[in-house]
Amino acid sequence: MKRKIKIVAIPLAVCLLLTGGVMSFVAFGRKNAQGNRQSQYDALRDLAQEQKATLQAEMNGLFQVMRTLAAAMPLQGEDQGRIESLLARVEEDSPFTHVGFVDGQGRLYPGDAQMPEGLTRSEEPQVYWSRQDEESLFLFSAPTETGGVVFAYYPQERFTDLLGTHALGESSYAFIAKSDGQIILPSNHPSYTSFSNNTLDFYREVVMENGASVEQVAQDLSQGRSGMLSYMYGNQYRYVVYQSVGVNDWFLFSAVDGNQVDAQANWSGQLLVRLAVELAAIAVLVGLLVILRDRWRQGEMKSLEQRLEESREIRRLAEGMSYTILFEADPQTGAIQYNDAFERQLGRKSQVTNYNDLLKEENPMPLSDAQTWRRLAQQMQRGLPKAQESVQLTHSNGEKIWYRVSFQTVYSQDKSQPVRIVGRFANIERQEREQDRNLAQAERDELTGLMGHMAFMQRAGKRLSRGDACALLIADIDGFKGARDMDGRYQGDQMLVRMSEVMRQVFHREDLLGRLGGDTFAVLMAGAAEPQEVAQRAQALCEAFQDADGHTCSVGIALSGKDVKDMSQLSHRADKALYRAKLAGKQRFEFYEGMVAEQLPVRAQGDDATRVVNRCAVALLTSEALAVGMDEALREVAQYYRASRACVMQADMQARELWESYCWCAPGCEASDSRRLPLSEGSLLMRAMLERHTLSIPQINEKTVGDPETLRVLRERHTSALYMAPMGKRGFLAIENPQDHVGGATVLKQVAACVAGALGKGAK
Repeated sequence: MKRKIKIVAIPLAVCLLLTGGVMSFVAFGRKNAQGNRQSQYDALRDLAQEQKATLQAEMNGLFQVMRTLAAAMPLQGEDQGRIESLLARVEEDSPFTHVGFVDGQGRLYPGDAQMPEGLTRSEEPQVYWSRQDEESLFLFSAPTETGGVVFAYYPQERFTDLLGTHALGESSYAFIAKSDGQIILPSNHPSYTSFSNNTLDFYREVVMENGASVEQVAQDLSQGRSGMLSYMYGNQYRYVVYQSVGVNDWFLFSAVDGNQVDAQANWSGQLLVRLAVELAAIAVLVGLLVILRDRWRQGEMKSLEQRLEESREIRRLAEGMSYTILFEADPQTGAIQYNDAFERQLGRKSQVTNYNDLLKEENPMPLSDAQTWRRLAQQMQRGLPKAQESVQLTHSNGEKIWYRVSFQTVYSQDKSQPVRIVGRFANIERQEREQDRNLAQAERDELTGLMGHMAFMQRAGKRLSRGDACALLIADIDGFKGARDMDGRYQGDQMLVRMSEVMRQVFHREDLLGRLGGDTFAVLMAGAAEPQEVAQRAQALCEAFQDADGHTCSVGIALSGKDVKDMSQLSHRADKALYRAKLAGKQRFEFYEGMVAEQLPVRAQGDDATRVVNRCAVALLTSEALAVGMDEALREVAQYYRASRACVMQADMQARELWESYCWCAPGCEASDSRRLPLSEGSLLMRAMLERHTLSIPQINEKTVGDPETLRVLRERHTSALYMAPMGKRGFLAIENPQDHVGGATVLKQVAACVAGALGKGAK
C-alpha cells in the first residue's frame, strides 16, 4: 500500500513541480514585460534630459560666440572693410551660416546682407525662429557697446540633426514647440507624425491615455512646467515627455513608439511561456539550485552589509573629524550635499544646494566670483572626468577666503554615463596668508612702499598657478635717467614716489603692485580677463602720471592664458609689449601681439609716412613670429597706398621667376592662384632686379609690360597697376592697384629695406 502511494505520489509531485514551473515562468514573463515597459519609460525620461542638456549646451555655446563677437565689434566710425572682414572671419570659423551687424545708426553690414525680420536690440543675447528665403532658420543676436546689434543665422537642420543623434533606437524622435503649441523645429524622423504646425491641435485629434488631456498640456506649457503624456492615433501609440528648454518660451518634446515597446514585451512573454513548457524539468532543478544559492548569498549579504555599515560609520566619524570640506553631487538632479566641515569653517550652511542653480542668470549668488562658479557648474553638468577652480567663499563674519574646488566624476560600469560627483574644498589662503604677509614686509621697497621684485614675482606666481585669470602690466617712466641726471637724485626719487601713488589710485586693492627695479613698475590685475578693461586701466595710468608729475610713461601688457606656463613667461611677454610701446613713440600702452592681435587698430587713410615706416619696423622687430610681423607690415604699407594687395616677391635660384613668400590682401581682393611672375631675359622685371631700382607701371598693358607671359599672369591677378621697390639683390616689395600716394615711392623703399633686414635675420 505504501509503495502504491509512493508510486502515485512521485508522478503527482513531478506534475505539481512542472505545473509550478510553468506558472512561475509565465508570471516571470509578465513581470519581465512590465519591466521592459518601465525601463522604456525610464529610458525616455533619461533621453529627454540628455536631449535637453545637449540642446542647452549647444545654445550656451552659440550665445557665447555671439557675446564674443559683440565684444570684439569695432568702435563706431571705423571703416566698413574692417567690420566686414571681422564678420567674414567669424562666419568662416563658427557654425553660423551668415553673420551680420547693424550699427547704432541702422547701417547694415555687410552691404549685400538682408535685414532680418523681427530683429530687436536687447540687453542680453537672444534667439528667434525665422524664415529667410523659404528656409527655416534660427536668428541669434547680441547687443554691442556702441548701440548696435550683431546677428547670425543658424540652420534648422543642425538642431534637428543634433537632437536626432541622441535618439533612443529607431523608435524615438524629438521636436521643439512654443508655449502656444506652434512647432518651430520639427523632426526628420520617419516615426514623427503631425498634420498640423501646432502640436496642441494635433493632440486634440488623438485619444489621450492615462488621464492626460490637451487642456492640462496647454496649462503646463503656459506655466513653463514639464510633464508626460501618452496617446493613441490610429494604430500608433506614443509616449511623450515635454520640458522647458530654458530659452524664450520653447519646449522640447521627446517621444517614443509605444507599439514597439508593447510588441517587444508581448514577444518576450510568449517566448518565455514556450521556453517554460519545453524546459520545465530543467527549471525544477535550477529552482533547487537557486534556493541553495540564495541561502548562501543571504549569508554573504549579511556579512557584506555588516562590513558596509562599519565602513559607513568609520566614514561618518572621519568626516566629522575632518577639517576639509567634502561634497557629493548627483549628476542627474544636480543636488549637492556637504559634510559638517563646511559649517565649521565658514560659520554658516551653504546656500547652494544644487549646482544647476549656479547657471541661472537671475540667481542672486552671495559669492564674489560668479563667473568662476558658473564655469565649475558647467564642467560638472558636462560630466567632465575631473576639474578644479579657485573660488572665494564668504564667512559669516564677512571675511573672504580662497578655496581650490576640485572634483572627480564616477561613471557607470560601462563608462556610458556619470553616476556620482565627489569633490572637496581645499583652503589655499589660511596656511599661506601669514607666510605671504611676512614675505611682502621683508621685501617691501623702502622708497615707494610697494612690493619688491622677488616678493611681487612670488605672490604673482602663486595667483597664476591657481588658474586665476590675470593681466600683467609693466610700466616704465619715459626718459627717467635723463630727468634724474638733470634734476638730481632727490627729484628722481620723488618721481618714483609719485608713480607709486598714482598706481594706488588707479588700481584696486586686490591688485598686486610692485617695483621691479629702477623706474620699472609692475601690476598684476587679478580676475581681469577682458582686454578692454585692462586697456582702460593702462590708459588711466598713463594720463594720471602725466597729470601728477608732468612726465610720461609707457606700459606693456600680457594676459594669462592656457599657453602661459609660469610667471617668467608672462613677464617676458609684458617686456616685449613694453619694448613695442617704446619703439612706437612712448606715452602709450601696447598688448603682447601674440595674445591680442585685435588690439592693433586699422590705420587711417593718408597716415603720416614716417609713422607708417616706424610701425612697420616695430612690427618686424618685435613680433615673436616673422609671419605675424610681416603680415602687419604689409597691411600697413597697403593701407598707406590704398592698394588691393601687398606682397614680398623673391626670385628662385635660377632667376626664372618671382614667387610670393608673404602676401596681404584687402577684403574682397583675395589673392588668385597666380602667385608667381615669370622673369624673361630683358624684361622690365629682370632689369629692375639686376639694376636694383624701383619699378613703376601705372597702367598694365602690352606697351608698358612688354613680356606677353608676364602680362598674362598680371591680368589673371586682376592687376591694373604695379609698383615694386628692390629688396636686397633677389627680391621686391610690391603693391598692386594703389589709389593714394601714387608716385611717392619713399615709404615703399624704406619698408622694403626693413623687410629685407627681417628676412636676413630670419635666415640666420
